[in-house]
Amino acid sequence: MRRKRRNHKPSFKAKVAIAGLKGDLTMAEQSEKFDVHLNQIDLPPILIPRLG
Repeated sequence: MRRKRRNHKPSFKAKVAIAGLKGDLTMAEQSEKFDVHLNQIDLPPILIPRLG
């Protein structure tokens, strides 16, 4: 049986995004920590700051 679809609050989304930008954890570790799928953590390339 499938689990009910979850709606995440903006504060949770911001917390996940900030953790993704920090880069302290791998994406797999972040998906376990926040209980979300890897595709929900991945940021679009335009949002990732460019180095150089």
